[in-house]
Amino acid sequence: MTQERFYFTGNDGEQYSLPKSVPSGALRKMRNLDYMDGIFTLLEECADPATLAALDALEIPDLGKVAKDWMQGLTTGKWGSSSTSSTESTDPA
Repeated sequence: MTQERFYFTGNDGEQYSLPKSVPSGALRKMRNLDYMDGIFTLLEECADPATLAALDALEIPDLGKVAKDWMQGLTTGKWGSSSTSSTESTDPA
């Protein structure tokens, strides 16, 4: 089963995605960080280089919205683990 993804549009008009499930170890790494460090640590843990570049190009308010929307839908899990959910990844566009 394909891992569910959160989609956002970069300034270049391209669509990028972040996983909706993150390894619990990623949260452990950010447990003692302040809010801003925690967000960037989690993004760096979960995003590929192209997605990080797209996030870096966003204006601060847009980055804040993407981060907030993504983090509201996060669950913890293990990379590559199978899920009992029948929900498939969908592209919102």
